[in-house]
Amino acid sequence: MSQPISDLATLLASMQPELRPGVFVYVRGAPGAVAPEAAIEAMVEEPEGPTWVIAEADAERLGLPVLFRAAWITLTVHSDLAACGLTAAFSKALADAGISCNVLAGAVHDHLLVPIEQAQAAMHCLQQLSAQQPVSPLTESACANCGATMSGAFCAACGQARFVEADRRLSHLLKQAFDNLTDFDSRLWRSLLNLWFRPGRLTRDYLNGRRQFWMPPISLFLLANVLYFFAPAITDFELPFVDQVPGPLMLEVLQAERTIPPDEAARMAENSGQMHSRWTAKWVKERVAARDAGAKAADPSGHYTMADYARAYDARSPDISKLLIIVHVPIMALVLSLLLLPLRRYFAEHMVIAFHVFTFILFDVVLLVQGMAWLAERWGWPLYYPILGALSLLPIWYGAETLRKSLDLSAIVAYPVAFALMLGLVLGNISIYRFVQFALIFALT
Repeated sequence: MSQPISDLATLLASMQPELRPGVFVYVRGAPGAVAPEAAIEAMVEEPEGPTWVIAEADAERLGLPVLFRAAWITLTVHSDLAACGLTAAFSKALADAGISCNVLAGAVHDHLLVPIEQAQAAMHCLQQLSAQQPVSPLTESACANCGATMSGAFCAACGQARFVEADRRLSHLLKQAFDNLTDFDSRLWRSLLNLWFRPGRLTRDYLNGRRQFWMPPISLFLLANVLYFFAPAITDFELPFVDQVPGPLMLEVLQAERTIPPDEAARMAENSGQMHSRWTAKWVKERVAARDAGAKAADPSGHYTMADYARAYDARSPDISKLLIIVHVPIMALVLSLLLLPLRRYFAEHMVIAFHVFTFILFDVVLLVQGMAWLAERWGWPLYYPILGALSLLPIWYGAETLRKSLDLSAIVAYPVAFALMLGLVLGNISIYRFVQFALIFALT
């Protein structure tokens, strides 16, 4: 084994920081708690309970709340435990750059745990220090984001990098966009991958206050909504005029386009339409009659038919329907608040759960269900219907796992609640969403 070094100049010149792969987290146990079944990297015993540093994957597997998410940097120099000044030197360099640091001193090496999103900045700072270069001597200025005084490359108050003139250029904007799209440790990709493959993790962290690491629930929903906006129409969310009205009005529209066989026409005439049709059919009849009268007053040969109004309605329906799809989220939150009333959770917490579950449903429908339909249409895929059935059950599984992990529910409770939630979503779509959709499009046409 090498001999420990105590000379500060030698330590700084030869410390050679090394970034360990992986993500490490601080977790805490109650007083007297038994160590978790994980590889413990470090442990501190305190009267308030033990603190453990473990791999993030182990914390996720064990469902342990995370206090701090860090990158692990090891100074590979063999530092003497009695050496003076090393910790002060690298702590000051990191602090000047606006990077927080938790230090673990081993018998041979010093280990630094820094915020995971600042790992590369910390490595650069330490490498500059090791090369005995000045760590970006910058004049004090006000942070462009929060107004706090900053003297380093990053603001110690909010963490934003110092704003410089080069940040105004198009190249900076394009580089930022490219970095976000290609960096799989960015908030965007981290959030999407965990939303898809780790149900409940984002929800649990958001409810527990760990929010900086993930995209907000509504931002994820809006991202899915953009994808849905450009996807082919989904019948349950975007209903054309003939699906919103009772059979007699449907017949008026369809008979203007083609000949309807008598038996088919008889079946259509018996269709009662949507739940709202008992009131809204009267609105449509009165509007068409008024416009027809106006057309005849302007020109005796003029007329305005139900088919004319259907075309006007269908021209506005796609855009309005896709904008209104967010109505499903408060419906789901209301259902959840009733199903989980004994838990006495805030309605906003049920909204967070609803946002994540419904966002997954949108991705499921747009990417998977419609993807399967596209394959079946072109290749006549024989497995389409069995897979479609499985994909239709996927939201129940996802909802149950989200409830289980975010609210600590047992599977016996979570799965029936998830099934009831999906049933409530369907009923809310039929009774509330379709009426709101029809009423708004009617008001605009």
